[in-house]
Amino acid sequence: MATAEQIMSLIRSHTRDDREHFYTVALQIASTEARKGHQAFANDIRKAFKTVERETKSKQVLIPDDMQDVLALRTPDRFRNQLVLAEANQKRVERIMHEYVQQEVLRQHGLSNRRKILLAGPPGTGKTMTANVLANTLHLPMVAVHLDMILSRYMGESSAKLHQVFEFIAKNRALYLFDEFDTLGGERGGNDIGEMRRVLNTLLLCIEQDKSESILVAATNKPNMLDRAIFRRFDDCIEFSLPDRNGISQLIRNSLSTFLTEDISIDSIAKNYENISCADVVSACHDAVKIALLEGKAQVTQLILEQSFAERSAAIKLQE
Repeated sequence: MATAEQIMSLIRSHTRDDREHFYTVALQIASTEARKGHQAFANDIRKAFKTVERETKSKQVLIPDDMQDVLALRTPDRFRNQLVLAEANQKRVERIMHEYVQQEVLRQHGLSNRRKILLAGPPGTGKTMTANVLANTLHLPMVAVHLDMILSRYMGESSAKLHQVFEFIAKNRALYLFDEFDTLGGERGGNDIGEMRRVLNTLLLCIEQDKSESILVAATNKPNMLDRAIFRRFDDCIEFSLPDRNGISQLIRNSLSTFLTEDISIDSIAKNYENISCADVVSACHDAVKIALLEGKAQVTQLILEQSFAERSAAIKLQE
């Protein structure tokens, strides 16, 4: 059965109305019970959450056949308590959520909520995860917009395809993620071909004229490559950076959850592996949990965690 700590975690989650943490702990209990041979009980827990997932999927938008190469549904499965950002950025993301929930109050005074958001920063710093958390917290379907496909497959018809995308956005409320936004938003110059200039102008116009109830999130790893006119079309521009020691420590706690023991020195890990991205911290923690589970351990040890971070750090250096 569930451990005392897991039961207390469930109770604390319920009293705080923290459904995200409740969900995480419940699935960890299911995994623990499955390892003990209580497969039926574990399946019952998972089935209960499958029902919730089916209800969520039923709210998804329907993408027509002629747009499935440029629009793709994604499952918003990241929770607010998993998002670790610099304090200033955390407040700005919370403000986006709050304004969305209270948009009717703003509307009564002739104001609109922040809907067009630009996220900029190095890879793995939480841009895509932020979009995922926004969609999940606000109970919105999440749709990825493949700008590279619009530009490559529809060369000569890219502007028309962009208009079609924004017509879809106007009719289907969701969170739309424009990843690798610099694909179309590059600085204009004398060497640009006419098609690229037309596409960029179309993009600027579509963003500016969009009055839908959808949230538009553009993410870029190369903000310096964006046309300066792009920034004026967004309600908010948030710059992301690599996590500091406190951020790394919080990510480890969030990622390991009940697999964490008091014997683990999180501070030493955070100190030894600075300059690592949020994504790599989470991946290292998940690797550590896998190692522990496959070795028949109920919790992660210091040695396992250090091994996982060392391997992840070595992999990062190979990419440099």
